[in-house]
This record gives sequence, structure tokens and C-alpha cells, in this order.
Amino acid sequence: MTGGDLRAARRRATTLNIETIAVELALEMGSDAVTVEAICERALISPRTFYNYFTSRDAALIGEGWPQPSPESVARFLAGGTDGLLSDLVELCAGTGPKTEAERVLLERRMKLIEQEPAWAEKSMANFGEALDMMANIVLSRLETAGRSVEDEPDLYEVAKLSVMLTGAVLHTTTHGNPMVGEVDREEMNRVVDLARRTMKGML
Repeated sequence: MTGGDLRAARRRATTLNIETIAVELALEMGSDAVTVEAICERALISPRTFYNYFTSRDAALIGEGWPQPSPESVARFLAGGTDGLLSDLVELCAGTGPKTEAERVLLERRMKLIEQEPAWAEKSMANFGEALDMMANIVLSRLETAGRSVEDEPDLYEVAKLSVMLTGAVLHTTTHGNPMVGEVDREEMNRVVDLARRTMKGML
């Protein structure tokens, strides 16, 4: 592991620890009672350190945004050509899911917080909207690399966006609605991708 990789891993570990503590406090006492000072006290960090990682208390509670695919995985996706777009997109999105037990625990507790305080669902959906736009732009780049263009197809961005939404449905079905699943079962994923293709063909 290089120095840069080690720093990134440490930053991610610290971010994860602060987020987990913030959500634990919210589940214990209600989010209205959670302050940056309370988070810092339990995490044994200073407010200055907290703001090096998060822009606000709410960002620690719900996250700064949905996980993003790595630059390497995006590069592989963009090089995929015209075939297998749905399968490749499912692979790309699946790679952003929780990979460690700590990440799965945080996701599970955030879901509990949303159940306990539904107002957080709106904030979570705002993050989802940003993630959807980001992934749609990645898909659009692949379509353009394959020779398609917005000039020829003015609604091409919407095609890309619908592709991402279909991918979400495939992942939901593959994991049986459980986002805490770590590694996705490839055989099951391929089965559901084929099912999605058959479904779309039958609707046309």
C-alpha cells in the first residue's frame, strides 16, 4: 500500500467512525439532541477535526453523498463498448455497496434512523438524486464513446438515467431488497439481468 493509499484508508476509517457515532447518538437520544460537540466528545476528536471531515452535523448523520465507484472501475466500464451495458452497469453499481462489516453496520443503523425519524428520508433522497445524476452521466459517456450523441438523440441523457434506474431494480431483486449484502452473487445477478432484458423486450 502506497503512502497515498494509506492516508486514504485512514481518512475513510476516521470518516466511518464519526458517522457511526453520530448515528448511534441519534438513535439513542433523537437527532434533535445530537450536536457536533456531543459527536466529538464520544469520538474523542476536536470540533476542528470534525469539520475537516464534514461540512455539518447533518452530513455526519446522513452522509455527504452516496458511495461513488472507483476511478478504475469507471474506466473499465467506459471501455466496455456497445455490448453488455446493463451487466456492466450492474457490476459498477454493485461495487459501490458496503464492503466491510463496519460499513454494513452503518448502513443498517442509518436505515433504522430513517424508520425512527422519517424526515431523514428526504435528505437521503437528495443524496440519491445526486448519485443518480452522476451515474447517468457515466452511462452517457459510454454511449457517446460508442458513437451515440445528444445531437442525434436529444433524449439520450434520459435513456442513460433510465438505464441506471433499471440497474437499481436489478440490484434490489438480486439482493432480495437487502442493501446490507456484501458480495453480489454473480450467478443470481446474471439471472436477474437476463430477466430484466426479457421484461423490457416483452414491454416493447
